[in-house]
Amino acid sequence: MKRFYTLATAMAIGATAVMAQTMIVVDKSNNEYRFGVDRIAQITFEEAVDPAVEMKPTFISDFGGGNVSIVFQALNSSEMLSLDIYGPADATYLNAGTYEINTSCEPFTICSDYSVFYPNGPEDDESKLNPASGSMKVADNDGVYTFDIDITMSDGSVFIAHYEGELDSYTSKPPVADVKEITLSACKYGSKNEMEPGEFYLKGNDADWGYEITIDVFAEAEAKELPQGTYTVTRSTDHSVGSIAYQFSSVDIYDTSVPSDKRGNLRFSEGTLTVTKSGSTYSLTFETTLMNELQYKFTYNGELK
Repeated sequence: MKRFYTLATAMAIGATAVMAQTMIVVDKSNNEYRFGVDRIAQITFEEAVDPAVEMKPTFISDFGGGNVSIVFQALNSSEMLSLDIYGPADATYLNAGTYEINTSCEPFTICSDYSVFYPNGPEDDESKLNPASGSMKVADNDGVYTFDIDITMSDGSVFIAHYEGELDSYTSKPPVADVKEITLSACKYGSKNEMEPGEFYLKGNDADWGYEITIDVFAEAEAKELPQGTYTVTRSTDHSVGSIAYQFSSVDIYDTSVPSDKRGNLRFSEGTLTVTKSGSTYSLTFETTLMNELQYKFTYNGELK
């Protein structure tokens, strides 16, 4: 009986020792994690995958023919990735799809010869690498793009990156331009040297004198007053019917809400004047982009004298 008690006691102590065992896991950073063996139901070994590096596009250059260069900068590190991307030849924005790394420069490829990865930033030129294989998956949700990049570099290292957001350019949904609307309180026929038949030299201003505008319009030679119709800014010097002479049309901006470097006398890089008339009352709408890229819509309702 005494012998049995000793054996039973030994078994109990042994069982307690087993149950009290601890499994220690040490990660790559030498951090220890302890788990009680009695609490572990299953152990599974899986290959560790580094998390994707969050990046953002910092430079986009459209070369035409579906070829665009996009530079991505890591948000929390110095890593930089410049990709030479090829979409369909008639593409005017980045198309959704999977772009494979190769040297063919065909649609839906990334040309490895002109793409480069800077693991330590562009300042460390000696460490730069070219992509060797891999892909970039692009999704487009009404102008909100998702990039999932998985590329193996020329030294065998793998770079995984991610970006979700809009693109400043080369996008399926370009930003809507901010068009400033100006109502002219006065507009009249002006004059200049050597007026041609059918030429109407319009001069107007807003109530606050923040804008003084001159539009040199050409209609049919026999016209005695500005005819209804549409007139377009042109740089041609032949002054054809329906044209607005670029050389003699401009706006003076004094509006202090406009940045000082955007004010002054500015020509129109493009523009369209729409003219309608009811009795002696004109309705003028001039939509234009200035040489400094500001966009305006000038309107006037009233008589021209």
